[in-house]
Amino acid sequence: MINLFALQFEALGLPEATAVVQSTVLVDEVLSEIRANGVDPFKTTQGDEYASREQFTVPRQNEGITLNDIRAHWNRPLLVVFTEAKMREKLAAFALYIANNRVKHSRMRPERTRR
Repeated sequence: MINLFALQFEALGLPEATAVVQSTVLVDEVLSEIRANGVDPFKTTQGDEYASREQFTVPRQNEGITLNDIRAHWNRPLLVVFTEAKMREKLAAFALYIANNRVKHSRMRPERTRR
């Protein structure tokens, strides 16, 4: 699993060794959070449970998500599901950081005047 996320970090331009370290940290964080909540990180039946709850399914079905979609996503090991979510959070924060820095740098450059 660590290698799966390391490949994603490498695709973003991180060196292999750094990508492996970051992936290990990411998976360890999620594993700690999951276990602290008493959840089995390798559980693969959460989708079946969610698919049987109208409170969970109806709003998603209204958005076009099917019961099979719910099962396909949530019946994977929860460690994978939650690590992917945490990876998306980190990528969103990174994208925001880049965007903010671009705005700061563009404000720092003097504007060119037309002749």
